[in-house]
Amino acid sequence: MQPPRFIDKGKNMIPSKPDCISIKVRKVDFGFSTELPYRWYSGNPAIFNFCNAISIMFPIGEQFFIDSVRHYKDQITDPVLREEVAGFIAQEAMHSKQHDLCNQVLKVQNKQMFVIEKVAKLFLDTSRHIYPARTLLAISCALEHFTALFADQLLNSQAFRKLAHPVYAELWLWHAVEETEHKAVCFDVYQQVAGGVFGYIERCLVMLLVSICMLVAIILSVLLMLVVQPKKSAPKPPKQHSANKKPFATGWFRYLFIKPGIIPYIMVPYCKYYSPSFHPWQHDNSALVQRWKAHYENLRATGVQPVFPLASATTAAGD
Repeated sequence: MQPPRFIDKGKNMIPSKPDCISIKVRKVDFGFSTELPYRWYSGNPAIFNFCNAISIMFPIGEQFFIDSVRHYKDQITDPVLREEVAGFIAQEAMHSKQHDLCNQVLKVQNKQMFVIEKVAKLFLDTSRHIYPARTLLAISCALEHFTALFADQLLNSQAFRKLAHPVYAELWLWHAVEETEHKAVCFDVYQQVAGGVFGYIERCLVMLLVSICMLVAIILSVLLMLVVQPKKSAPKPPKQHSANKKPFATGWFRYLFIKPGIIPYIMVPYCKYYSPSFHPWQHDNSALVQRWKAHYENLRATGVQPVFPLASATTAAGD
């Protein structure tokens, strides 16, 4: 891992994106179909339930992020940040497209997914109507921070690739990589248009609000999964490990607090968000992105093709 670089912003030295990180859209196609298994993770079932729930929210959320950043696009004076915003918008648009295709399959297999989607839409649509554009950007910053923390945990997980169906494993790891690449874009735009003491207070208060909403969303997802009766899915993953026999509630508790322990894992970096000097790249996890890239380069070098066709990374066109 290379040492972080810093940019002089007056009296403050803030970390910048590592040189090895570029924010470019990758054209992908995962080949989603209803033939894929609903229970695509053969370990703790709480993991695929959680991933499915947030996948349903992603298309709505990604568009919210795009809109909140695009609103300030013409006010961005830094040419590097302008280029990063273009890449951010292109990546988020591709995330929305792929998760929408994934969600079409999930909705056929599990009708409860519509409820989660409607709740997420209600929260974000309400926010659009009652908050100014600056606060909407602060909401995006908070949600992007949560997404980056989840991505970091996923990319560090040795078990996920082994226990997940290949299509879903590649979807989530690809998404995690690109969330890591652009994890600072929303924040950098916010700092430019709403920095200072008031901006700091606002982003902290907004993070508290978003945190409460995230907790409610998790509880709602757990309750919905308690009553879910998904349709029988056709083929199972190629390598099916022994089914997890733990009680439902125990599985969720284990996932959130023990193994992998999402809550303890994110607690310290989550709290750092409230620091006046916080910046997403203070935690330089660019090595995880490089490892993912090396994995696919090695596959191609040995003549093995990834589960999905991955086109050469290209910069976003237009906005």
